[in-house]
Amino acid sequence: MGVTNLSSLRNDGQVSVNLDSRHLIFILNTGFDLSSFVRNALDTEIDYYEWATTNNSEARELEAVRKERRLIDYKIREAVEQISTLFNRSSELDDDICEIVNKYGKDWQAIVEKERGKREAINKRDGENEYHHMHLEINGGINQNIGIYIPKELHRSIYHNSTTGKGIREINKASLIWLCEQSEI
Repeated sequence: MGVTNLSSLRNDGQVSVNLDSRHLIFILNTGFDLSSFVRNALDTEIDYYEWATTNNSEARELEAVRKERRLIDYKIREAVEQISTLFNRSSELDDDICEIVNKYGKDWQAIVEKERGKREAINKRDGENEYHHMHLEINGGINQNIGIYIPKELHRSIYHNSTTGKGIREINKASLIWLCEQSEI
């Protein structure tokens, strides 16, 4: 298709008004339609790529690595989506925890204050001391309210459990010895 006259192209409807002048010059000089030229170039490039991957060991190795990379990228995207879902669920559970604590916190605080009010301490509280319930047997029953304020380190150094009675004698003995060593009672 040799074109010598631009006006004949316009009259036939083959040239639109918004074509770039470079494209018009290309069409006039070569007689090729630009879109078919680009399509042919892409087809040639694809054919060469397919030939290179089948006949070139380096290209096959490169393609295998690229394929593995795409697979790993896909797995990473899946993992990120799963982590995002878990993170959102964790945030929802945090909100639920805060709601429950706010709802029942005042009730728990009242119970704790009520129990603290029952304490019958032998000595005065000093700084970082913790209250140790002695669980003393008085008049045939165990009084859980009598206790001693002792240093935190001492209180936590001997394992004791008031429910099972394990270690109570040992911690009571250590607490009383500590209390006797103090100058003020």
